[in-house]
Amino acid sequence: MAARVEAEMADIEVSAVPTAEPTPYVHEVIASARESGRIVGVVSNNSPRAVNAYLDRHDLSDGIRLVVARTSRDPGLLKPSPHLIGEAIHGLDADSAASALVGDSFTDIEAAHRAGVASIGYANKPGKRERMTELQAASVIGSMANLALSIRAHAIHPGV
Repeated sequence: MAARVEAEMADIEVSAVPTAEPTPYVHEVIASARESGRIVGVVSNNSPRAVNAYLDRHDLSDGIRLVVARTSRDPGLLKPSPHLIGEAIHGLDADSAASALVGDSFTDIEAAHRAGVASIGYANKPGKRERMTELQAASVIGSMANLALSIRAHAIHPGV
């Protein structure tokens, strides 16, 4: 039964991809990260099929090194659990202390704390900035344009 429910959820998520619009300036964030020597992974509670379909549809796949998404039927492994973030850190061979998670949900901020990575809250709706600040996000942004500019200004390896 759980396998059937999971498959149906994945089908529904994939069918919703054509209606999902990319976050404004996300292309610039990914390009800024790549140009500054950073690597980008995606961590999602959605199915890998849905995430990859979304990335492909919006020409975002080339800038993404790794997608870690829901593969287990165990909801305890989804954010706010640090499990998926830990998988991404391992898969990217990254240092958690030098990593950050950009998230638009409160569970993203909680999961980042539990995984030992910095959290950047994306306050894309009213009330989120205050709550993300209360949850002690390392930073809270209202626009991905600000993040793209900040990444460019703090290049790890300029010109890479």
